[in-house]
Amino acid sequence: MSALQEVCQGKPFPWCWLGSTDPVRGAQVRTVRLLAYNWMQNTVIFASHAHHQKHSQLASDPRGQLCLLREEPVVQVRLEATWRSCPGSQHPQGERLWQKLSPQDKVRLFQGHPQHPRMPESFWLLEGVFATAEVLRLAEESSRLRYTRGSAGWDCQSLSL
Repeated sequence: MSALQEVCQGKPFPWCWLGSTDPVRGAQVRTVRLLAYNWMQNTVIFASHAHHQKHSQLASDPRGQLCLLREEPVVQVRLEATWRSCPGSQHPQGERLWQKLSPQDKVRLFQGHPQHPRMPESFWLLEGVFATAEVLRLAEESSRLRYTRGSAGWDCQSLSL
């Protein structure tokens, strides 16, 4: 699915939008920064503060969508994923992803100590496994495609705009 690689080469990547459900307030959308992805294994990972509401929302309903956008040419990719969250210290990629953050983000977002580089307990990772993606291209030749992961690879279906 080349659209996933294409959207990662444009602006505003790595910023994307996560949709989850709150049992009381309904649909919730927020901006997140993608830290890692593996298109071959159908996984995406971003970081979050341990006390953010998205953890409890995804614990009660682990289904959610991640929306990635490329501004020029306009390509939108929505991934339907099942999410799990865990402390960064317990995730196999936790230390590597902690090191990817800027020193300012470590302090500002996770209250890390600038003189102590170790990962704080507030650094959690959310990992999504997706089996469905929808790609919307807005150009002279606009299209909307739904990809579903099957045993033999990706199956593609054309959808109306």
